[in-house]
Amino acid sequence: IPAWQAWGVMEYLEGNFDKARDIFQQGVWAGPQSQDVSKVFQAWAVLERKERNYNLARTLFSCAVKADPKSEASWLAWAQMEDDLGLPTRAEELRGYNDLEQEKAGEFGPNLGPIIINPDSVLSPLFRGVQNWIKKFSESPPRGRIAATPSEGAVPSKLESFSDFNTEFKIPTMASNRTMGSS
Repeated sequence: IPAWQAWGVMEYLEGNFDKARDIFQQGVWAGPQSQDVSKVFQAWAVLERKERNYNLARTLFSCAVKADPKSEASWLAWAQMEDDLGLPTRAEELRGYNDLEQEKAGEFGPNLGPIIINPDSVLSPLFRGVQNWIKKFSESPPRGRIAATPSEGAVPSKLESFSDFNTEFKIPTMASNRTMGSS
C-alpha cells in the first residue's frame, strides 16, 4: 500500500491530478482493511485540500483517522486545514482527539504502538515483561515531578473517547470527487 501512496503523490507532483486520484483509489482497494491505507487516504486528502475540494478532503482525513486513529500526521494535517480555513475551534478539537489517541498509544511505549508477538514464540515472555515494565514506568510520575494537571495542557475532559467522534464515512469514488468539493 505504501507504493500506491508514493505513486499517487508522484503523479500529483507531476500535475497529473486525475491520474493521482485513480492511483489513490486503487491503493484503497488494494488494502481497505489495512492500517497502512490511512497513508493513502491522508495523501489523497492533502491533494484535495490543495485543489480546494475541502469537503472531500475532510471525508478523506476522516477515513485516514478511522483506518489508523494513531496517525498523528493525519490528525494534524486535518487540523491545519481547518485552521487555515478559519475554523480554529474545530482545529483544536481535532488536536484534542490526536492527543487522546497519542496518549492511548503511549500505554505501549513511545511511538511503538502495540507490540504483537506470536504467543508461541520463545521470546513472548520477554516481550510481555518489557511491555509491563513500560506500562508500569509510564503510569508513575518521574521522581521529583508532580503529575500533569489540566493547566499543563491535559486533554479536555469532554474528549473522553475517540469513539465519541463521528467517523462515519463512505469510500469516495471518482464520480464523487467532482461534486463534493467546495471552492
